[in-house]
Amino acid sequence: RLGVRFAQLRSRSDIHISTEAPLSRFGTAFNDVRSRISRDFSGFGPSITWDASVPVGGSQSDGQLSLDWTVNAALLIGRQKMAEDTTASYQGQYFNSNTGSYVVRRQVLHPDRLRQQNVTVPNLGGSIGVSYRMRDAKLSFGYRADWYHDVLDGGIDSWRPSNRGFFGPYASISVGLGSSAN
Repeated sequence: RLGVRFAQLRSRSDIHISTEAPLSRFGTAFNDVRSRISRDFSGFGPSITWDASVPVGGSQSDGQLSLDWTVNAALLIGRQKMAEDTTASYQGQYFNSNTGSYVVRRQVLHPDRLRQQNVTVPNLGGSIGVSYRMRDAKLSFGYRADWYHDVLDGGIDSWRPSNRGFFGPYASISVGLGSSAN
């Protein structure tokens, strides 16, 4: 089967790091970093799928048990994006013995980043399972895997390719509508 595949993948991270450290007997430093990072990919492209099924028991009229499998490949063309919104602050407080008072130093940074680029992402997938077919219905279950190569920008300071895979069991029920002529 030939077709078109669309994929939209998103990843979000919220990070908060806070520290308090003594500078000396008379001082303290406070650090606080808050960051929100989002990574996105949206793309579509041509796909090819091979579906196969081998009967292992029963008959079409009374119900049939089958071993099913699929293999698919796609080449997705799309847009990759990484956005980071960060606030980092430092506050140091120490006692100045020359003046006899506390001195406070503050610094706030906003090193925000945004990277976008057009990419081509290979996608491979497959499944294996069993199905039971009755006259107007089919019950299937098995295991499915789907893998995307270099689909997200996993870097912070610079682009770093990141793969994503989705693996797990599946189950489905199909019911036919209408009647067919014999």
